[in-house]
Amino acid sequence: MAQVQKWGFIGTSLISEKMANDLINVENTELAAVVSRSKDNLQNFSKKYSINAENQYQQVEQLLEDPTISVIYIATPNDVHPRDIIKCATAGKNILCEKSLSVDMESTYACLASVKENNVFFMEALMYLHHPYIHNILDTLKSGVIGDIENISATYAAEIIQYTNPTGKGVIYDLGCYPVSLVYIIIMELHQNIGSIEDLFEVTTRSCNQDSHNNFIETDCTYSFKDLFTADISVSETHKSDTVFDIVGTKGRIHCVSNPWMPDIDSTFTIESNGSTRSVTVESEGSAYYYQLKNTRDYVNNGDKEANRPAPSVSDSIDIMMLLTQWEESCKNFE
Repeated sequence: MAQVQKWGFIGTSLISEKMANDLINVENTELAAVVSRSKDNLQNFSKKYSINAENQYQQVEQLLEDPTISVIYIATPNDVHPRDIIKCATAGKNILCEKSLSVDMESTYACLASVKENNVFFMEALMYLHHPYIHNILDTLKSGVIGDIENISATYAAEIIQYTNPTGKGVIYDLGCYPVSLVYIIIMELHQNIGSIEDLFEVTTRSCNQDSHNNFIETDCTYSFKDLFTADISVSETHKSDTVFDIVGTKGRIHCVSNPWMPDIDSTFTIESNGSTRSVTVESEGSAYYYQLKNTRDYVNNGDKEANRPAPSVSDSIDIMMLLTQWEESCKNFE
């Protein structure tokens, strides 16, 4: 009988509940411990997921002292992710960390250096990259049915501003990480020998608005990827829910009917090519969270230290953060 892999959660927010709901369905795993600074949140979360009283902690250090916990899921605010990553890595724990990885490059490099130094597994929780829906879209692109990509148009809007972290730098890191990471993975999957993306792109802000904390709450930009294609991306945390992901090629177009960042059991995209349109519905076993958790279990059990694409490797997370931070800089210089 396979050994049960025990998980500890840092944070009890809505995203933690989504993850916990799907971890229940992943064989040979157990949500065994949780950390929250709020005693009420800690007790309510623990009751809901049957976590024993002795495994309910208000300090991260208490969780990290538990030798039975092999994987830590970090669901704290994004600006403190690097702090928690370093703590977990130093304690020798394997790590699944929520997106965005951080809000600047300095802390990104620092925390991932700790991951490497301590030889632990690390993955950023870009959950949709694990789902068969995205894998099918990537396979369709690789087939050449729409030719070479000329432009990607993406929109992600959600009225989440009342829930956002005032020190998290706003919508680029809250929502922009979704379309930016998908565009990035498409590039890397189609051009696997391209190397680092650092010298490959320019980003130009077309519009942006800030809140009272000087965080960007909505912005539009264009990424120009040298000798490849352009990507027009719009994000907002003040508008009603809206998702768009269209890929236009020299021979056709792929349109995501279903939300590409929240795929579920049945998700659909269309392919326009040779004057006709066909619909593709991808059936799956569950949500993107489920696939992410199942893959994390397997990576850790196999002794891997990072994920395989299209899930994000450590270097992929660095590149994605580079794309996000340059977008932020472009917004700061927007006139």
